[in-house]
Amino acid sequence: MDGFKENQDIVIIAATNRANILDDALLRSGRFDTKIKIELPNQEERKGIMKIHLKKKKESVSNNVLEAIAMESETYSGADLENIVNESAYICIQNGREIIQDKDMEEAFAKIRMQRKVSYL
Repeated sequence: MDGFKENQDIVIIAATNRANILDDALLRSGRFDTKIKIELPNQEERKGIMKIHLKKKKESVSNNVLEAIAMESETYSGADLENIVNESAYICIQNGREIIQDKDMEEAFAKIRMQRKVSYL
């Protein structure tokens, strides 16, 4: 971040889900001139994000389960939702199956939700 001449065209793009823990030196004036905050996805977007990540996997997850998870995950980012899908695949494999089922998604969501609660304590 230091040592660049003003006439050099350098663009630095960074993203975080945890802006509250960034080092103050990164946030000092002149470091990043433009900050764009992207809001968390709404319920329909959360459902769509999970569907996108499920496309890459063998699954038979019902629309009802996706809808229920989307309804209960209002504070989840796209990365959090991807984590639920990946965890459901892991649970599926642990149980000796090849196709992700509703119960895998439900268990994954419960596990991720519990981890989030513990991390905030």
